[in-house]
Amino acid sequence: MKTQGLLVFTLTISLYSCHISSQKKQITAVTVPVEHTDPTPDQKIRRQQSESICRQHNIPIYSNPNAMFVDAEAQTSIRPQDSVIDRALALVYTALKAQDYPAKRLDSLAKAWAITDKLSPNEKELVRASKPTDRQKTDAIWKY
Repeated sequence: MKTQGLLVFTLTISLYSCHISSQKKQITAVTVPVEHTDPTPDQKIRRQQSESICRQHNIPIYSNPNAMFVDAEAQTSIRPQDSVIDRALALVYTALKAQDYPAKRLDSLAKAWAITDKLSPNEKELVRASKPTDRQKTDAIWKY
């Protein structure tokens, strides 16, 4: 039931966000150079498998061989479903805040979904800000 509610919530908010985005000015993105990483053997294997699947489906591949590695298998753990849903709700909520979604509607969503408990310290800072900075907005939208 919680998953179905999340899907309806996310779809509704995404559609509304697209409408808001088309009416608002564009936020200038801030880019940071990609760091050089030394991948572990399991990271290399996962990347090769992923790129093979992409090639089979004609999906473009990011070509920088030193970028975009995630943690090694030994350092990862799979989160419980509720934890993933909570993060998704937090990211949708902060993206709405970053896109100037009406405060009354944000308050209603926060109460209905207990959003405050799901936010990171930086996300709480964004939510409390009466006028979030461009950096906060960019970060929230990018994470979403």
